[in-house]
Amino acid sequence: MNHRIAILLTKDVYYNGDDYSDTRAIADSITDWEIVSDEEFKLLTRAAQVQMNYVILEQPLVPVEFIKMTVAGEIARAKEAEVKAASERQSRADKALAKKLKNEMKDKDSKIALYKKLQEELGEDINK
Repeated sequence: MNHRIAILLTKDVYYNGDDYSDTRAIADSITDWEIVSDEEFKLLTRAAQVQMNYVILEQPLVPVEFIKMTVAGEIARAKEAEVKAASERQSRADKALAKKLKNEMKDKDSKIALYKKLQEELGEDINK
């Protein structure tokens, strides 16, 4: 299997032994995209783990639908998602309140019906 890769040179690698993460400050160098064999890809991956001065970026060989992203676009999408989530929360809260009020009205109606039934059975005004 072939891989389409580019190599991104990095500098200032900070290794955090507690959670096995590293932080990289990107240098100003990236190679062109090239196709390499599976064996060459594995070799470069192992070398990158040892040297830690570059990162291998892999691009799918079969192009997927390209989605052009910008920072401003992502901010707009994130804001839109927050507004939608807030709207959905408000809608659920409104439905829950409506259901509660409906149940309270049913309860009130059933209490009134019981009150009237008791009045009829007892044959007197309970309010005395």
